[in-house]
Amino acid sequence: PGGLSDMLAPIVILSPWLITLLMASVPVLTVRSSRRKRFNQVSRDLPLALDLWATLSEGGLGFDAALDRWQATQQPDRALAGTCRTFQRDLIGGMRRSLAYRRMASRLEVPALSRFTAAMIQSEQMGSSVAETLRLQAEDVRAERRERSMTFAQSLATKRVVPLVICFLPGLFVWPLGPFFIQLLNIVDSLTGGGT
Repeated sequence: PGGLSDMLAPIVILSPWLITLLMASVPVLTVRSSRRKRFNQVSRDLPLALDLWATLSEGGLGFDAALDRWQATQQPDRALAGTCRTFQRDLIGGMRRSLAYRRMASRLEVPALSRFTAAMIQSEQMGSSVAETLRLQAEDVRAERRERSMTFAQSLATKRVVPLVICFLPGLFVWPLGPFFIQLLNIVDSLTGGGT
């Protein structure tokens, strides 16, 4: 009635396309969310893991033994621990260490882990100390994480402006101006009521 069906016609025509588009985007959004979660998990685990590997290597253990000791304390569902397990399986299977490091970096595609594996490959080729390389990488990853936290903390001030303006500012206007508007409404009501 009243042309209501004409207003709903575009919605009826477009709804199958919109539903198809939403259904097609669900797998992409799911994979993106899973990747972001995995990236954050590795970024959180890597600084502590590098510190522990460096400490164990400085204590006299080789990198493989330090990796074994660290994995014994990790939950099996953690992404970094799973990738390190695969790295060890590659080594046991006879793969060259440099290739195993490259495969480890390509599995997760986390920049900090890629830098770590590149540094370990270079350390192995140059014959430098693994413990020193691990310590330097741990400091770099910690500094990068600290910088990222500082950037996030500095951006919070600008992110709070919109909720502040939408939620808090109207309350500030209502509190001092509320009595004025009530009196104004009473005056207008008395003027319009007195005129009739």
